[in-house]
Amino acid sequence: MWPFTTNKSKAVPEKRRPVTVHIKSYAAAAINRLTADWKAPDTTADIETETALPILRQRARDLERNNDYIERYFNLLATNVIGNTGIRPQVQAKETNGSLDTYANDLIEGRWEKWGKKGICTVCGQYSWMDVQNLALRSVARDGEILIHLIPNWQDNAAGFAIQLLESDHLDIRYNAILPNGNTVRMGVEYNAYKRPVAYHILAKHPADYGSYAQGQKRERILAENIIHLRRQKRVHETRSVPWVTIAAARLKQIDAAEEAEVVAWRIAASKMGFYKQGDDPGYSGNDVDGNGNPIQEAEPGMFETLPRGWDFTEWKPDKPASTVETFLKAELRGVSSGLNVSYHAIGNNLEGVSWSSIRSGEIADRDYWQVLQRWMIESLCQPVYEAWLKMALTTGFVNLPPGKFDKFNDVLWRPRGWKWVDPKKDSDAALADVQMGVESLYDIAADRGNDLDEVLAANAAAKKLAETKYGLTLSVFQPKQVQTNGTITGNTQPPAK
Repeated sequence: MWPFTTNKSKAVPEKRRPVTVHIKSYAAAAINRLTADWKAPDTTADIETETALPILRQRARDLERNNDYIERYFNLLATNVIGNTGIRPQVQAKETNGSLDTYANDLIEGRWEKWGKKGICTVCGQYSWMDVQNLALRSVARDGEILIHLIPNWQDNAAGFAIQLLESDHLDIRYNAILPNGNTVRMGVEYNAYKRPVAYHILAKHPADYGSYAQGQKRERILAENIIHLRRQKRVHETRSVPWVTIAAARLKQIDAAEEAEVVAWRIAASKMGFYKQGDDPGYSGNDVDGNGNPIQEAEPGMFETLPRGWDFTEWKPDKPASTVETFLKAELRGVSSGLNVSYHAIGNNLEGVSWSSIRSGEIADRDYWQVLQRWMIESLCQPVYEAWLKMALTTGFVNLPPGKFDKFNDVLWRPRGWKWVDPKKDSDAALADVQMGVESLYDIAADRGNDLDEVLAANAAAKKLAETKYGLTLSVFQPKQVQTNGTITGNTQPPAK
């Protein structure tokens, strides 16, 4: 219906400018001989994904199995986002006076660590919480998504809670329906009228298992409150998500093809061959014959053979043609690194011609991206799992604290891994200056390095006490720095203990 404007007399249709007038305002919207092959269909996220996702997922897995750069990318994710200690909780439960409840905090953190050991936290008993973090991150990068099934009232551990990892193939992408209750199922996800997920329809068997569909596949409806559909959405109301490596997949395939062609060219160039031209002596047969009866001559260093009368030998020596494959590979790999949002020297493992300042700039950009992914992992995986675990741990008595104070004990900071710079002294001096100016806290400094300040201070206190009580030493590292002002020395002036 045409929009109307009103005046005192009557409503009249509002005139619109032709669509072509608006198109000409944008160069990217122009339709001419230079853009005629630019196909850009107007579709929803779900229409784009439904048919493409299975193929994209299969190709991403093929790259994982066979492509060095993708394996490097996955290792960079594991090393920088998860690290060697994983993303750890620091409980911040407080007393009524605002001070930290150290007893409760230490108890909860200790129980969480115990639950996270291998064989306890997952229903299959094969993974630790550290393994879960790594597998979840790798799966989303490779497959676009993963399902984490939260299972309360689990009987095989004291916490009464465990999780189950399900590859995204289990979420039936072929199941679409409008249910009698008015809910809509799209690619296995059941939504209410407000596009809020209320349930997930999970295949009992992996669809790629032998005979899964031939034997009859069953679906189980699992409430959304018990499923974490871990993924990073790119569009509003996107039901399913594609692999992170999708944008770089086509280039990586071209890199594989270029490298294969280069290897074939080198192998041909390294093969020195020749032909015998038959002469008057038909009985010559060389040292051996091939399947077609042609003579084959074995070659040894410094050995020459006298051919029969009339026979001749013509050498075939293919030369390696001039190649620009190295330039091509660098250009393609830069595109890949941009698509994966990782610096070229990191994904290519190539420091050729890289200066200290440029590598530092690249490291800063990379670390900013790693921190974005760490925050996403915390909000989308770690915190929901912790909350589900804490409810059951308080209920079962695994954490022997009042269940009614769940909100108090749910106050938690997550500590992902941090990094140190190439020049740690300058970094430490800068951190000290920030703390002295009051623009940063010791908690933040420790967190940036992947440490827990409480643990650091406790370890320092234990080291100081050990040195004093057992060995009679006062460690200078724990003494205030002496500063001379107007001829007066302030700070520690006591001699060390004997």
